[in-house]
Amino acid sequence: TDVEVNWNAEDLDKVNEVGDFEIKGTVIYNEVEYSAKCKLSILPINFLKKPGFESGISDPWTIEGEAGVTGDDPHSGTKSLHFYNAEAKDFTVEQTIEGLEPGVYAFTGYFQGDQKNVSGSNIFATVTGDKYSQSFDFNGWAVWQTPVIDNIVVTDIDEELTVGFYITYGAGGWGTCDDMYLYKVSDIESVSADDLSELKAGRVSNLIASINSTITISDEEYIAKVRTIYNSLSDSAKSKVSSESLTKLEDFENALIFEKLADGIKENVILADKEEVDNIRTAYNDLSDSAKSMVADDYVAKLEDAEYSIAALEVQEMVDSLGVVNADTLENIRAAQKAYEELPDKAKEKFSASTKEDLDSLVQDADVFEVEELIKAIDSEEGGNRQERINAAKEAYDKLSDAAKKKISANSIDKLNAATKETSILADAENAIKLINEIGNASLENEEKIIKAREAYEALSDEAKAKVPSEILEILTKAESDLEQAKKDASEAKIVSVIPVVTIKNDKIIYTGKNIKPVVTVKVDDKKLMPSSYTVTYPKASKNVGTYTIIVTLKANSGYKGTKSIPFRIIPKKTGISKLVKGKKSFTIKAKTVKQQATGYQIQYSTNKNFSVKKTVTIKNNKITSKVVKGLKSKTKYYVRVRTFKTVKGKKYYSDWSKVKTVKTN
Repeated sequence: TDVEVNWNAEDLDKVNEVGDFEIKGTVIYNEVEYSAKCKLSILPINFLKKPGFESGISDPWTIEGEAGVTGDDPHSGTKSLHFYNAEAKDFTVEQTIEGLEPGVYAFTGYFQGDQKNVSGSNIFATVTGDKYSQSFDFNGWAVWQTPVIDNIVVTDIDEELTVGFYITYGAGGWGTCDDMYLYKVSDIESVSADDLSELKAGRVSNLIASINSTITISDEEYIAKVRTIYNSLSDSAKSKVSSESLTKLEDFENALIFEKLADGIKENVILADKEEVDNIRTAYNDLSDSAKSMVADDYVAKLEDAEYSIAALEVQEMVDSLGVVNADTLENIRAAQKAYEELPDKAKEKFSASTKEDLDSLVQDADVFEVEELIKAIDSEEGGNRQERINAAKEAYDKLSDAAKKKISANSIDKLNAATKETSILADAENAIKLINEIGNASLENEEKIIKAREAYEALSDEAKAKVPSEILEILTKAESDLEQAKKDASEAKIVSVIPVVTIKNDKIIYTGKNIKPVVTVKVDDKKLMPSSYTVTYPKASKNVGTYTIIVTLKANSGYKGTKSIPFRIIPKKTGISKLVKGKKSFTIKAKTVKQQATGYQIQYSTNKNFSVKKTVTIKNNKITSKVVKGLKSKTKYYVRVRTFKTVKGKKYYSDWSKVKTVKTN
């Protein structure tokens, strides 16, 4: 039955703020008066939207991980955020609130679930980089936990607050999250001035730290906002912002100024833009290293690209101002050449192709001009001695490209060649003169010096011999005469019987069709004798394949007596493989014909390229050059070589082996 209650007016007047209240009253029922009592709680405004997930996890809520809205075990209403999975999982749910008045806020919610498999959970709140957190545990079904963060401070510089919760659970873990609650606890005045200054200073530092390490012009608005927030701080709060943070903010601002300057550079710069580009480079160079690191690469690249273009245009202007090559323009051409060579590769890429062709042509003409001038100066009385002038001209000519050399006049080429030949002749003559002057006393001890001097003189061309003064040649002639006399005197005093050491450069010489007379070297006691100290007797005929003997007899003027015989061999000419064809367990070889001084051919084959295990086949007629070698392994690679041989008095003389070829049998 409904009855009317007469509530106490004084108690009703007290219900004007957030809190718990008790209101007393009276009620009359069946003419009897009864006392009545009502307990009333006035809750603060909940600043969260959709706090009970009745319409699902939708904007402004966001979730990262796996959980879903169901009707399982809600704290209130009909829905809740429920989680369960047979595997270990975790998830984060959060909501961001904007436009809150400054003050102290609290955040809480209701959580129940599996106490064994759910752990490491917390609620959190984040304001301008400051993070608050409160961990909690699940204690079983319908045992609701209400963790609270009650000291969240929102100042007048904070634009948004993010609250949420993080749940991690093991395989089979389950639980419910419901009725999230964000409310204001007190006004900002409840926070002490010192604490508020400290808080604001820290949050400005957080804002600065949150700026991307590399910025672009699109970050200008945010950076300006951070500066405005800093400027709005009290002096006390400003003093608590670290110098490192302020320097970083200034670096961001300076980096942004440079980026705006660089962004304004025209796509196709001209020389008139050089001053502007130089000023922008100065602006970049004036940045601290920290500020430079904040600049996005694209802006630096745009500045560098403009600089490359300007540098290329400057050199192009130098080239365009050049005329024909002569003594007056040579310095300017070389300056343009050097300027181009010093350009970075990326600037060279921007260089006009036609201008580069003009520069290359001018440089080549300048090279030719300088060589022509050096050749003209060979006969000059200035610029060092004549030999130095010849060397300078020859060195410059040798450095020319083939195309440039073709531009040198025929007269200059003739003059340079004649001068170069003259240099070679003089050098050879001077070397012979030097050896003659080094002879010293014409004693037996200096015999080797006399021999070397004579050999050097005899090796001279007639033109070079003409450059050796007669008085120098007389020194050599007299030294040889004196040496002969010294040997004669020594011979008369005592002639020693010895067996000389006789060597020839090669004791195996290939048949040439002509008589062969090898040059000998004769030594006694490791001392080389002059040719005038011995005689050499060669065979009357030493043309055909065979073995021959050379006889060396020492002369008395050598101070020794004795003879020595030394053999040498003439071997057949080498042949080669002209054709090598595979067959079934065989191959056919055709050798190149050797018609003279060859009896036949010897073929050698092996499965080893070193011929460590080998077989030999002989063709005893030099007119038969083809041979089928059978009885081989199938599908086997063979190494093959061939040589000629000549039989003389029952002894075989072999040529060197041919180049090895390979064949694989079928």
